[in-house]
Amino acid sequence: MNKGKSILVTRSLKADSLIRKWTGEKKIDLIEKSFIETVAITGLTIPETDWIFFSSPQSVNLYFAHYKLAANKVAALSNGTAAELSIRGIEVDFIGSDSKPTKEIGHDFFNQIKSVETVLFPLSDISKKNISSQVKTENVTELITYKTALVSDKLSDIPGIILFTSPSNVDGFLLSNRPELKTQILAIGETTAARLRELGMKDILVSESTNEKELVKTLRGLI
Repeated sequence: MNKGKSILVTRSLKADSLIRKWTGEKKIDLIEKSFIETVAITGLTIPETDWIFFSSPQSVNLYFAHYKLAANKVAALSNGTAAELSIRGIEVDFIGSDSKPTKEIGHDFFNQIKSVETVLFPLSDISKKNISSQVKTENVTELITYKTALVSDKLSDIPGIILFTSPSNVDGFLLSNRPELKTQILAIGETTAARLRELGMKDILVSESTNEKELVKTLRGLI
């Protein structure tokens, strides 16, 4: 592997991913590998609410594999999450901006809805609750609908660039791997970056946007 032109992304990308397209055009080695696995929690009672807020495509997939929609309106953290809902024919009433940090999206959401409206947040057992915790009210229900486990998977070579997509993927990666001195690290979101700093990593680039066009622009500057 040419480490100078190799990128690890800690999640699987969609077939039409701009990152995948760009790396292919530039003949950059691309590794798509998640260091976490998720399992749905079944047998839960889903309350009827005014809103349900999905925070990732994975949360959508795991929820609808076992439960029906019991809310009047649907919110999605990002365009990627909204796309997963649209595949199921579900109309999305709120979509967070891919260019904004998670907490700011939460601020936008709670400013849009009425204070008396109820909201269900399907969450992972290790969720940071960056949005649901913004409003302390009985109208907000946090329900653990899936569990996230770390996956130990040792890489044969450490790529020159690592794009970490979540704090849990950071922890999973570090079970069997360590970045090298010359490894360039890009984190999506300040929460992921904070976890990297907690573990002693420095010189981290942070992208508050999950938009792949912006991510490609940042990655291009690292090659």
